[in-house]
Amino acid sequence: MALITCPECGRERVSDSAETCPGCGFAIKAYYEKIKQDEEEQRLEEEREKQRQIEEENRKQRDIEREIIKQEKRKKMFGSPAKKVMWTIAICLALVLVIAIGSYIHKENEIAKAIENSQYYCSEILKETSDLQKYINTIDIVYDPDNLFCKDVIAKVKDKLSDISLDMTMVDIYCREDDRVVDSLNSYVKKKMSYDTWEDYKQYIKKKYFIGEDKDESADKIVKANSYSSYSQKSEAIKNSSVIVASLSHTTSGKKYKVYGTVTNNTSRTVKFVKVKISLLDKDGKVIDTDTTYACGSEGLAPGESSKFDCYISKDSRTEKFTAEIYDYD
Repeated sequence: MALITCPECGRERVSDSAETCPGCGFAIKAYYEKIKQDEEEQRLEEEREKQRQIEEENRKQRDIEREIIKQEKRKKMFGSPAKKVMWTIAICLALVLVIAIGSYIHKENEIAKAIENSQYYCSEILKETSDLQKYINTIDIVYDPDNLFCKDVIAKVKDKLSDISLDMTMVDIYCREDDRVVDSLNSYVKKKMSYDTWEDYKQYIKKKYFIGEDKDESADKIVKANSYSSYSQKSEAIKNSSVIVASLSHTTSGKKYKVYGTVTNNTSRTVKFVKVKISLLDKDGKVIDTDTTYACGSEGLAPGESSKFDCYISKDSRTEKFTAEIYDYD
């Protein structure tokens, strides 16, 4: 116990263990206990700081020791000129090996992609030539390069030839990648197109469709070869591939005309219920009256067969001409 001066009122000879100051009631004991506690915490913090500094110094010392050990190991491995040369060579060889392996993998990937693409474009050619042939088979015009419709047909054929030509070029480009691309493509062509090699299939396409000096001339020749040379030829062709009225006559029977004739089946299949339309025309070619009759029923007409028909239609003094046409059939 010690006698102190009260920090609050200045009263002297107050015990530092007294709960309160006799003069002002200030909490003497608590005040000095707080001072002691703060001093103790400060002391402990200083000790902890010293411990941290010691540990930090120890860590730095350990790092220095580890670095010294590493340097000694490096010196053992790379210290001599011979060892440095050896390691340099080893690193270079490793780099060369990595580059070689990378190049090989890249090349193999390129070849695999080329095989896939060559087969894709080859399949496109097969589809495009099939579409072109279907279009050629539908050409039903008289060849006249000055006619706008004929020009349009030629332009469409040229566009299809351009697509085929581009795809053939792409296949040739991919075939230059590696012999394995060619071998794979040849197997694909043999399986899908029934040709031994891609070159055989390509020559077939060229001979069949690229028959001119360029695509313009080839398209023109294709259209010309698959068109009619004249309207009379077209008419004759239609006649030779249709059900037609082969003959037509008439007589007078009281107040009616008897119109009769023959129907011939020029198609390649049997037709049934062939219906004929009869028309009476005046001198100006205007229709006065019409009627229909059947040339055959369910028994049908086989290819090349003919059947007779007749029809009675009321007389008209204005009649100058009789016509008959196929109206319908199954």
